Amino acid sequence: MDDDRPRWRPEQPTRYDGSANINKFYRFAQESRAYIDGYQMSPGQVPTAISHFLDGRAWDYYAHVLTQKMQNTVPTLKDILVGLFDYCFPLDIKDKIRTKARYFRQGGRDVRKYINELETLLDLAGIHEDRDRLNQLWDGFRPEFRVGLLRAHVMPATHTWDEI
Repeated sequence: MDDDRPRWRPEQPTRYDGSANINKFYRFAQESRAYIDGYQMSPGQVPTAISHFLDGRAWDYYAHVLTQKMQNTVPTLKDILVGLFDYCFPLDIKDKIRTKARYFRQGGRDVRKYINELETLLDLAGIHEDRDRLNQLWDGFRPEFRVGLLRAHVMPATHTWDEI
């Protein structure tokens, strides 16, 4: 069998109903990426494949908005997810997420949990510039953690996200 497709079956994404719930949407987005990549779908297969996991308001977006756009172009998964997000969430949600990310602090979280939660917020807020992400990471660390990094000569001006 010379087929390049995987012999294992990627998990189907958890259905998304279009509710304005960041965690549900982010999970759907991550699982959809893995599903599409796992099956190595061609761009033309992506919209229909994703539509099988949409309900409620999310299905309305597919049926009434995305199908109209598909008459002119084949949307990428990113296009679909951005459109779905914009359709299902309040207009000011990205501003609220950006504000939450700006003031997000490590607090009592361990470093890994803080970094994971911060990365999710930064992704959802559309903050992709390395320097901006790095400064937010640094500013949110507990003060004693920053001091420890400085003593080890690790600082945001001279180190990358991965190095920190």
